[in-house]
Amino acid sequence: MKHSKNEMRSKRVESEKPKPLHNQLVLSIKQPWAQLIIEGRKDVEVRSWATPYRGPLWIHTGQKLDTYASERFNEHDLFRGGIIGSAELWGIRPFSVKSWEAWRSRHLNDSPFDEELGKYGWILRNPKRLEEPIPVKGTVGLFRLPDAVERQLRRKLKGSL
Repeated sequence: MKHSKNEMRSKRVESEKPKPLHNQLVLSIKQPWAQLIIEGRKDVEVRSWATPYRGPLWIHTGQKLDTYASERFNEHDLFRGGIIGSAELWGIRPFSVKSWEAWRSRHLNDSPFDEELGKYGWILRNPKRLEEPIPVKGTVGLFRLPDAVERQLRRKLKGSL
């Protein structure tokens, strides 16, 4: 079945519309990195893996703290162990030595590039902070929120999406 150019264009435009944040995936990130993302100071998250997913993500802070980064960025007494906001996962790019250095001001990692780790840059945009964080246990990788937390987020965001 063939589609006209207009039909294809409208399907593409529809797929580019922002998705609602409820029932979306969650990414757990150590503090202060999660805080830096929500503040808009960091827009590339470094990961050792990629995903085909693109769209909104809840930003979850793990319980662990990167103490070196906390001192380096003067970020102290940060909330840990829950959802602090959201951002859109816009794209993912594999790092090379050249791109690692070129994007250092975006990923903020001051360590040298390690080719064995196969790092990826998760490009984030449109960070938004929740007025109050929501405590919830996280996990490694992308995950979905428990239904009770999902309902709580919907109540907090009602009318703001």
